[in-house]
Amino acid sequence: MSPKSLLLSLFALVLVLCFCPIDLVSYHLTKKTVFDAGHFPLFFVFSFGLALFVKLSRPALWQEKWRLILLGILLFATSFAAVIELIQPIFDRSRELDDFIVGSLGAAFGIYGAAVFLRATSFRQKFFFCCYTSLLGLFLLRNLPFAYEADNLEKAQFPLLGSFEDIHELEFWEPVPDFRQDLATVEAEHATQGEYSFRIVPRPQGSMGIRYHIGHQDWSGFHKVVMDIYLEGEPTVVYYNLESKQGWPKKKLQSETEFRIQSGSNHLEIPLSAFEKANLSAVSRLTILLGIEQIPTRSIYVDAVRLE
Repeated sequence: MSPKSLLLSLFALVLVLCFCPIDLVSYHLTKKTVFDAGHFPLFFVFSFGLALFVKLSRPALWQEKWRLILLGILLFATSFAAVIELIQPIFDRSRELDDFIVGSLGAAFGIYGAAVFLRATSFRQKFFFCCYTSLLGLFLLRNLPFAYEADNLEKAQFPLLGSFEDIHELEFWEPVPDFRQDLATVEAEHATQGEYSFRIVPRPQGSMGIRYHIGHQDWSGFHKVVMDIYLEGEPTVVYYNLESKQGWPKKKLQSETEFRIQSGSNHLEIPLSAFEKANLSAVSRLTILLGIEQIPTRSIYVDAVRLE
């Protein structure tokens, strides 16, 4: 392969893998593990390949200024990773800081590998590089077994969406906003199915809730979403947002509805027809929000979320 062909192949590889829309049938095994960790080998190959391109095309320059060249490639690769994350939402891909961090690590280790393998170095240096890279790879994939169990649990209990009895369920039920993990917890109170329910505590300002985050589920054969809610405090309104996808590249469709709940126990049956804009054959996210009205609600407990 000529240096020019190598360069073009590297850019094509990164652009295709980072911008190709992905229909995540298994959200946990792909989005949360394999594709996130995949940024590491992708940018490893990219930065190592750029260093190889410079060595093959400009051997004299490489021999004289290899340190500056590797530093420049590292800065370019990390900047390229940042730009990709910024524009990924245009191609139905998510913008995530974790992806940028993992990609930058891949670029750094690619530069490290180029410094070791594209120069005359000792066997000891090569051995330690391989050990460090293998350990980091295992660390990035450490959640793969847990995600595999969560994926199997979700498939096995569908159309039950949430009973909150198994810790693996927390892989696909997450608090909103994401950084307030302390305001959405599993508690042994007011459960209607099993021993546990999901407790949501409103913030002093702004909304709070939980999100059922999946890759792709077909709800077209069902008529309603059913759930049990226990409310502490004054009656309030609970907002529901259903997100789905349609077409190619995937277009996001969002549809909202709301229900007033009373103090104490509530059994809600939400017709799927209330989500007028949703494509029920490709549902990707259900969000439950409260606290928007600024009513002094203490907390709500959600349990037994299912489709009927």
